[in-house]
Amino acid sequence: MSQFYVLSQSFVGHSQDVKVVCEGSESLIFSASRDGTVRSWNISKESTIKSNIYSMHSGYVNSLAFIKCSEKYPNGLIVSGGQDKLIAVYDPYKYIEPDYVLIGHQGNVCALHATENAMIISGSWDKTAKVWKNWKCLYTLEGHTAAVWTVLIVDENRFLTGSADKTIILWLDGIQVALFKGHTDCVRSICKISDTEFSSCGNDGVIRIWSFSGEQILEMTSGRSFMYSLSMLSTKELISSGEDRSVKIWKDGKCVQTIIHPAVSIWSVTVLKNDDIVTGGSDGIIRIFTRDKERMASEEEIYEFNKSVASYKISTNNLDHINKEKLPGIEALQKEGKKNQVIMIKANNIIEAYQWNISKMAWDKVGEVVDVATPSQKQVYNGQEYDYVFDVDIAEGLPPLKLPYNVNQNPYEVAYQFIQNHQLSIDYLDKIAKFIQENTKRIEIGEQSSFIDPYSTGRYIPGRSCSESSEPSKKILPHTSFLSFKQINIFGSIQKCMEFNSIFEKSEHKNISLNPEEVLTLETIAECLKDPKGKFPAKNMVLDSLDLIVKLANIWPYDKRFPGLDMLRIFCERFEETSSYKYGVKSIIDIIIEGGLSNDSLAFSEKIIGNNIMLSLKALVNLFEKDSGRKILYQNLEKIKTKIFNIYNILFDRNIKIALSTLYLNFSILFYQQSSAQNAINFIEPIFQILSEDNDSECIYRTLVALGTILYTLKKSKYIYIDRIEMITQKCKNNFKELRIVSLINEISEILHS
Repeated sequence: MSQFYVLSQSFVGHSQDVKVVCEGSESLIFSASRDGTVRSWNISKESTIKSNIYSMHSGYVNSLAFIKCSEKYPNGLIVSGGQDKLIAVYDPYKYIEPDYVLIGHQGNVCALHATENAMIISGSWDKTAKVWKNWKCLYTLEGHTAAVWTVLIVDENRFLTGSADKTIILWLDGIQVALFKGHTDCVRSICKISDTEFSSCGNDGVIRIWSFSGEQILEMTSGRSFMYSLSMLSTKELISSGEDRSVKIWKDGKCVQTIIHPAVSIWSVTVLKNDDIVTGGSDGIIRIFTRDKERMASEEEIYEFNKSVASYKISTNNLDHINKEKLPGIEALQKEGKKNQVIMIKANNIIEAYQWNISKMAWDKVGEVVDVATPSQKQVYNGQEYDYVFDVDIAEGLPPLKLPYNVNQNPYEVAYQFIQNHQLSIDYLDKIAKFIQENTKRIEIGEQSSFIDPYSTGRYIPGRSCSESSEPSKKILPHTSFLSFKQINIFGSIQKCMEFNSIFEKSEHKNISLNPEEVLTLETIAECLKDPKGKFPAKNMVLDSLDLIVKLANIWPYDKRFPGLDMLRIFCERFEETSSYKYGVKSIIDIIIEGGLSNDSLAFSEKIIGNNIMLSLKALVNLFEKDSGRKILYQNLEKIKTKIFNIYNILFDRNIKIALSTLYLNFSILFYQQSSAQNAINFIEPIFQILSEDNDSECIYRTLVALGTILYTLKKSKYIYIDRIEMITQKCKNNFKELRIVSLINEISEILHS
């Protein structure tokens, strides 16, 4: 594990600023943007499906929260708020209408926080916060004199709100019980540190640590730039983002790392469960940074990111009165710097900014300095100097209002402050911000790419210039890379096993409870599987572990098998020995089928049956990862078909359908590799059924990839199905407007007519 954060992944898709990012379930993160959309992103590097779009709002979307998965909401719920004054609540796997719409705010909803039990708090430009429970307003918190820009649920009864009025209020059951003063400008973010402390940051560029009793414990600052967002690592280090292009990591009151971005504003930062950092900013790009070497981006991607940072133009207004004539030359880079130190040098008559990278013990270029308005060009308004002072005509017959602006300011922040100062309608925000942008274009602030493909589902390659045209989309078919399901909450599985074992020890099933040696084996499995690349020290340990897993997945009662099936799924993907393993006369295929696809499940609830079927299907999917696994799947194809072809008619759980469509996809690749047209033909009808009846875009997409790959295997035999395929794919095209699906259907059409 590295001490310093490095780029892991970057995603492009939004066409305007990303205002907020948050973590979802499994490998999903969410982002909201000024382009009016919310997007989900699959951050698993193995996933080929990267993004889905939710268009629930009219106008900017400025706030997000996620309600964690539960029995009541198995997929979790996204909560989003926007300029339209509404709060939308929706299932992340539904893309049409929200499940709930919360109405009550009279202004832009700019802050949200939610708990696992679906309690929500919202903050608005209408100067209020609202607490929502069971989708109804429980409290309206009135006490601030300006917009409420940050909110936090401390517990079931206590809430924190931070405002543009520079204060923070603690509320108990809807009543104000404490007022925190200290910030000298708008409060932008609040982050809970512990049961006794919280932190805040704002436009004054200061992070303050508070006790809930009202005492300010500590303040941290590294400049004068606005700070917009706070989050916290499991190590208790704080993460901040702001207007100075950077994300900062704070430890023991000091900044220990600064991550410069090629963007003016880093609006939002959040921490994932694995302590990776996600950022969203004014360039419309979502980036993930990690300390884990396994998750770091390739050297090429890191190089391109650093290159885009280095080529960024920095306004002299962002710097403290630098004297060009006294700047050192390139020789200054020969001297060792201090952590996060920034210096200016003059090279070939260009002023360049460098930051000391302590991990590399070298200077990193972080931008080039360009001139903006000189003091002689500046205009004075209310005793202060500005690059511009515009006259803004709001109404006929009234004198124009003065709008002062410096080029290092964010146009939207200035526009909002102008609206607040003159008590104007928020409807003017976009017009005023655009007016500022259009009338200051001659000032070169940056080289951000204006090319952002709003439909792209691929990973962003930093450094692309706006003059580059978008590359034609790559062909998907025939698909040749097997998919798998690699993630596991191993300690959750182990805990469930021990819970069930405790029940067995006190019942008539004591004979199938775990003995001390098996408990030790279970602990060994946990230690191995907690690391995505973990291995057993010896081959016999794999076999011993499989003996125990078969007991959990086959011998234990059907309703207690899912933890064992979950572990078996990972063994199928990770260990070559699994494919050839036998338990008596039973092959690994027999073990998987008996675990979740057998006929002894009829007495149990749909949820229990569904979990076991899903895990068994995923175990079959994961066998494709190894050559030996593909061999035994092919040998047992008839047995597998009899068990999987009717599943779609039995249960309609989304997770089962995704697993089933992925299994069909992997088999289609295998048949293509084996040139096995006859086996491919057997999968045509089940594939047609999904494409004709399903309403889930992810399931449809994977099944379409399977169909297209099979068409390559069928060669001339494909013409038998041409009419049905055209009818079915046209229906899919009508039902699903996602570009990836439309492009894939067009590709299938080309294959049919080739």
